[in-house]
Amino acid sequence: MALDREKFEWLLSKGLRHGGDTHSVEDVIASLQSGELQAFYNDDGMIMTTLAEYPQKKVLEVFMALGSQEAIAELFTNEVIPHGEAVGADYARAMVRPGLVDLFKGLDCKPRGTMLYREFGAEV
Repeated sequence: MALDREKFEWLLSKGLRHGGDTHSVEDVIASLQSGELQAFYNDDGMIMTTLAEYPQKKVLEVFMALGSQEAIAELFTNEVIPHGEAVGADYARAMVRPGLVDLFKGLDCKPRGTMLYREFGAEV
């Protein structure tokens, strides 16, 4: 299935805003082209991953999960998990928006910690 460029850029910019604007659309495209990020997509969603190699573990990090819950579940199960196994990752992990927590729990993911953030320069 193909994801047209307009829909890709719309999904991506929406996800980047929710993720704190750590990257631009152009940054992500460059990371995809270099192989630093991998993209798995269908007509209704997309998951991007990166492989992080730590001293003791190799971790497939979900950089971004976008689209319908059904599409994300299908991609995670049929594309991301097999990819992680193929590259020798010890496990996958994802920091997801609150609306996806139950979905990922249903895909045999276990919660571990809570991600919080504080912008510097913000009023206390």
